[in-house]
Amino acid sequence: MSAADEGSVDAKAMKSIEGMSDFLSSAKQFGVTLDVAYDIVQDWGQKLEFGETRVVTVRRPDRLRVDATDRDGSKSGVVFNGKEIAAFNVNDKVYATTPQPGTLDESIAHFVNVLGMRFPMAAILQGHVAKDAKGWAREIRYVGVDTIAGVPCDHVALHGNWEDVQLWIAQGTGRSCNAS
Repeated sequence: MSAADEGSVDAKAMKSIEGMSDFLSSAKQFGVTLDVAYDIVQDWGQKLEFGETRVVTVRRPDRLRVDATDRDGSKSGVVFNGKEIAAFNVNDKVYATTPQPGTLDESIAHFVNVLGMRFPMAAILQGHVAKDAKGWAREIRYVGVDTIAGVPCDHVALHGNWEDVQLWIAQGTGRSCNAS
């Protein structure tokens, strides 16, 4: 039984998420800017928010570049060229590479599952967020319609045991307006 089976899944929310997933998994290339926020509980018990902006460029089947700028100004990134993954930190002037032939989806999975690296929105970039959401989200709700940069977007909220995700998905196209 998946986590979503135990809670509630709004059909309108899932239809919007599935449309976005189908659109992104079939797109040969796209770019997106992600504004990512996350909380970390400190040793003294207080939860603090941190964040970063990620500029992501995808070219299927085997190209990816992520340039990240943390809120403190530090810069890092990841490049996948179909043969290897390279991770770099501009401020510390360091980088590391590892062989990883295969597709973009295989490499993102390797980056997260084998290398243990943080990769916000990996499921969205792989184009299977709809399938993954049903496995971890206890509740999937349609919040309403918001307009972002003049584009009407479905606002969808996913609530799980370990994370909450909000998506703003452009209506009628499956494209994501925003995510956090």
